[in-house]
Amino acid sequence: MLISLDPAELGLPLGRSATRFLRDSTAAAVPYETAREYADAWARRAVIAAEWRRLQVDVPLILGPVSTTRMREPDYDLGGPAAADDAWRALWLTVAANFLGLPAIALPTGMGGDGMPAGVQLIGPPHGEEVVLAAARAVEAGVSPVGVVSAASVVSPD
Repeated sequence: MLISLDPAELGLPLGRSATRFLRDSTAAAVPYETAREYADAWARRAVIAAEWRRLQVDVPLILGPVSTTRMREPDYDLGGPAAADDAWRALWLTVAANFLGLPAIALPTGMGGDGMPAGVQLIGPPHGEEVVLAAARAVEAGVSPVGVVSAASVVSPD
């Protein structure tokens, strides 16, 4: 995957910002050196996926945060490797849903006191898209629409 994130290879349609974020957010990643390391990683993923399947027998829909921190100002994640890594790690539940191939959706729920949008994420069981979409409709029916966020409306955290 790291080879595919080479900025010279990415080009369009991602553009410079997305390319820079992908490059910076993977700067600390180290490729597996052996097939055994790669196989061990997939084995760990299989164990985690089995635990999630067991959880979702009793809890078929998980409501969680999109980010574990407040939303950052526009382009925060373009501030170099440390900022990109910080932004990426704040999305750990989103990353987990993608890593496990679970149906998930992120929804805006309003604006925080700092002028940044707030939201929730719904995660369903494998092949549970209909559960996720039905719950998303219920969430959307219960919140006011979120307008466009301009950089001028964001309150600096400093």
